[in-house]
Amino acid sequence: MDFTYHYSSTQEAFRKEVCAWLDANLPSEAARSGNQSWLLDFRTRLGEKGWLAPTEPVENGGMGASSGEQVVLAEELELRGLRSVQDRGAAALTQALHNWPSAPQLSDLISAINGGRISIWHANIPHETPEPGAGVLPFSNGMHEEGVISTEDGDDYVLNGWAWFHGPDPNPSYLWTLAHLEGTDSTISLLVPAGLEGISIPVSRQLMDAPAKRVRFDQARISRSFLLGSTGDGLPLMRSTLLVASDSDVPPRLDPIVIHLQRYAETTTRQGVPLIQEPVTQQVVMEAYIEGRVAQLFQTRDAWMWATAQKNTYQAAQTRMWRKRAAQRYAQIVRQVVGVYALLDEVDPMAPARGEFATHQRESLRPDDPSGVSGSDAAIIARHLGMVWKEETERDRAPVQP
Repeated sequence: MDFTYHYSSTQEAFRKEVCAWLDANLPSEAARSGNQSWLLDFRTRLGEKGWLAPTEPVENGGMGASSGEQVVLAEELELRGLRSVQDRGAAALTQALHNWPSAPQLSDLISAINGGRISIWHANIPHETPEPGAGVLPFSNGMHEEGVISTEDGDDYVLNGWAWFHGPDPNPSYLWTLAHLEGTDSTISLLVPAGLEGISIPVSRQLMDAPAKRVRFDQARISRSFLLGSTGDGLPLMRSTLLVASDSDVPPRLDPIVIHLQRYAETTTRQGVPLIQEPVTQQVVMEAYIEGRVAQLFQTRDAWMWATAQKNTYQAAQTRMWRKRAAQRYAQIVRQVVGVYALLDEVDPMAPARGEFATHQRESLRPDDPSGVSGSDAAIIARHLGMVWKEETERDRAPVQP
């Protein structure tokens, strides 16, 4: 069976256009290092071309492209480490806005999001809802006092608590927030202006920018006009858009770090011999390639299940867990093949793969998503397969007393 994605002549012509534009407009590695302003400007220029939301109509800030052209654009951005500029959360929000036209200034808002003139952070949501009686909020990770509580006060909602958010820009315009309505079992979805009084975003000092940012709400008051959908629609609405707005609309691809590793091994020589011809190097690079191909097959299966409206139970968790563990193995293989050069970032002229190896090494040292919203993928898999999954407790770890 052939799982290879075959490109049309139209796609290949568009690829040439995309590559030429990116080569002419993407700042140098030195200009990008330690400078966030270039990203905001670059996203704005992408938005002006309609490339932040290519399949959206031109009147909504897109370019009216086909899904095939969207595939090509996503691939070229990913190869340059820029896939995140096409914010999947923003795409999910515009889909929600289309479905729930109660948002203020709807058409202007959609065009501004697609054009990159405003930025969105979206709340993390679980892949599954806790069982009834679990004693945790439907959007909590069950381990921390996490969640935003909303209290009704006249024509306003008053928000308290904290949650984890995702978004590509350091300074969001809006926070797409999931909140639990106090005194009920209902959730609501709100588009909250990030500059409201009572909202704080603590600065964290980490090895690299965290994928999730913690936001605190302290008596933040917002009008009901910012409600998306109706009371009780919060979690279903965000899940139906955010989880579907994954990469299921583009063909599964090899992890870019595997592609960079292959190219490095093929083009780098040692004593006149390409690294890929050394038996040990050839073996470990092939191991990384196989890991990546298995991930592709998992992604292909998940995309097929989404497209055919089949219920995804353990499969998505299986894919996430495989990709997480494969990323750790990639990091080890990169260190073995590339050596200390893998630690050179993009500002160093000797950095291979434009510093992508160094970024990947830093990411490999970071623990899983600090929000913990996806829960334990192993637990999800075990539950759906009818297996027992017992979390280790302090008592389990305590030594047996004589």
